[in-house]
Amino acid sequence: MPFVAPEPVVTDVVSDVVTDVVADVVAGVPGACGTALDIACGEGRHAVWLAEQGWRVTAIDFSAAGIATGRALGAAHGVDVEWVVGDVRTWRPAAAYDLVLACFVHLEEQTLRSVRSWLAPGGHLVLVSHGAGPGGPGPRFRTTVAAMRERAGDLEVLECREVAGEAERSSRILLHARRPA
Repeated sequence: MPFVAPEPVVTDVVSDVVTDVVADVVAGVPGACGTALDIACGEGRHAVWLAEQGWRVTAIDFSAAGIATGRALGAAHGVDVEWVVGDVRTWRPAAAYDLVLACFVHLEEQTLRSVRSWLAPGGHLVLVSHGAGPGGPGPRFRTTVAAMRERAGDLEVLECREVAGEAERSSRILLHARRPA
């Protein structure tokens, strides 16, 4: 019997899932509500939240099921998002972005170089990853503030710090960097 993917389940948890740290950083981006790219968007909660804030969003993920759920979530919230099923390692955007967001995706340096090049002059890169605290994924998928800072490459680092995770059982590392104008 062939595999049949289930229908997307739409829940109204967008605001609960968008971490305070992402919301705070994005709210502080000058000239907010330009173009945004959500990398490895999963089920699209950040993408939908960004669109609700007025950003023109492209969201990419390799999971067709995740993108289908994101489309349904966007429709339920009445926002337009450009949904792309694709591999960020080989995909190339048609234009540069004012904001690129990547949460809990572990990009190799070559891919990260490409991602940084997708920023418009003055564009902002926001990366969130698992820290070294207890809880969370295995050590391979954790990082430190120093290692995260290096991921900015030639971008100007505006902020790079550790923040507490849910119930302080885990930590997150935030990098907020900007391409010079």
